[in-house]
Amino acid sequence: MAAERNTGVVLARPDVSVVRTVEGVWVGVGAASLTVKGGAAFELVSTLVDRADGSLTDAALLDGLPQAARPAAERLLGALVAHGCVVLLDDPMSRHEDERGAAAHQLVPHFSQLTKDPAAALDRLVRTTLVLYGRPAWLDGLRTVLDAAPPRGARIVYRSTWQKRPAGRQDAELVVVDADGRPHEETVRIQDELLAGGVPHGVAGTVGGRYWILWSDDDTTGCWDCLHRYARTWPHNGATPPVPGGWAAATLAHAAQSRLAGLPTGAALSLDPGTLAVKQHPVWPFAGCRCGRVKQSPAAVDTRDERAEPLVRRNIASPHDDPRRQDEDDRIVATLGRWTDELIGPFLGLDGEDAPQVPFGRALATVLVDTDGASRIHRVSTATLSTREAVYQAALNAIERCATRPGESGGPGLGAGWTEDEALYRALLRRTSQLPYVKGKLTEFTLDGLGDDACARAARYLQPAVARATGRDPVRWTATRLPNGLHLARAHGADAVATEGLGACRAEAVCAALLRLVNDDDVLVPLNPHFRTWPEVWRHITKPHGVPARHTVPFLGDQVRLVEVA
Repeated sequence: MAAERNTGVVLARPDVSVVRTVEGVWVGVGAASLTVKGGAAFELVSTLVDRADGSLTDAALLDGLPQAARPAAERLLGALVAHGCVVLLDDPMSRHEDERGAAAHQLVPHFSQLTKDPAAALDRLVRTTLVLYGRPAWLDGLRTVLDAAPPRGARIVYRSTWQKRPAGRQDAELVVVDADGRPHEETVRIQDELLAGGVPHGVAGTVGGRYWILWSDDDTTGCWDCLHRYARTWPHNGATPPVPGGWAAATLAHAAQSRLAGLPTGAALSLDPGTLAVKQHPVWPFAGCRCGRVKQSPAAVDTRDERAEPLVRRNIASPHDDPRRQDEDDRIVATLGRWTDELIGPFLGLDGEDAPQVPFGRALATVLVDTDGASRIHRVSTATLSTREAVYQAALNAIERCATRPGESGGPGLGAGWTEDEALYRALLRRTSQLPYVKGKLTEFTLDGLGDDACARAARYLQPAVARATGRDPVRWTATRLPNGLHLARAHGADAVATEGLGACRAEAVCAALLRLVNDDDVLVPLNPHFRTWPEVWRHITKPHGVPARHTVPFLGDQVRLVEVA
């Protein structure tokens, strides 16, 4: 077991568990754990944890052990630090208590469960004043909770009327506003003042039958008006019971203490009155909202590392893939996870639902789309060679729909991509599909004549699968290569209806045509080009000139590129 050596005063988290096992010892804390094998492992780990009381440095702790045990103990201590079972303080607990008072005795160990620097969290808490504005009953509920279990060291001010914050005031404050006690327009006006003054704050109140807390600081803006706009899209199943005041106060008090200490918390919290469950949510700007958080898409900015050519994503993942492909998959999965929330969106859902995943991987994206200042729910389903790729394609199609205004058609090709190259390729496919072709330029071929590479095998797999799923089995195939380098394939049915597909090779174009038969007409589900890198793709296909999309999608940031190709 190798672990990086750390130095400092050692403090075990109060929630750490040390359990003897048949092979050694299990150590668990929060969401992390580790196992250590060896007959003496339990005794050694127990000794380290017991002595990690915030009075000894790591060196002093190790020096107190038998000489023979020190090398193993040093490695174990490094592992305990790496897994968050113990934290390292700059000073002993006695000094923290002398300098910060009795609050340090309770809160430094408590904060050690939430951050690697609990002393800094305590400093932030004691430097910041919690200012509560609201109805007398709301304030009384919070006072009851906070008096029973006060955040020691915190200064709390209770005010029943709004007082404009003096200009230029430098005091550190966290302001919380009771939105249920005033008209919506007044709450929005107060938040405008707080945002303009750069004051960290929260707004708490009932929206859509749930009790919400939205936080705003230097890193995020929880806009109360945006939340109300999103709430108009939520289903309403009649009257919902009110949230018990004690639960709302306890939830708000706990969240406020974490914010005072600068600890990681959700930008938005909701309390369900039925289950009394608290859930974290992201905060997303609503296009056209007064908060003005929608920024120009960074789609045209290329930040890739030119020293390593960008890879094309595989249609079906392989355990032998380049590690960079796995890193990219991890990034996409993490991004989609952050973007998916059943209430706030932007994706209300993104998965395979209950659809069968054989012979096609299937996914359904349910997304909030802004249309002329109002959010509407749209659903995009996709089917392709793998479930993973179906999810990715459903997300990209949903993003493209978010960037398309009603009635727009026949203009530039719009493409979203997890990289700029993918966005350009999708935009090129959409734009090329709008162009007319001369029938005489196409030549007939059979699927058996495509060869035996991965693309050809995929085409021969898809044809019978599509026929079974749709009852449409192409009786004839024709194809050509277009001036821009793309291949066009047409599947001619017995009813004389032809379905077209585009790809980087003829077999890819065949697959695209077949996939069109099991996807909606406005859904683009191509095969990713069979080349290893995007520069290779552009050596065979003319790379188009892309420009930033005319319509921005607020939540994208720099995670997805959005371009148009004329």
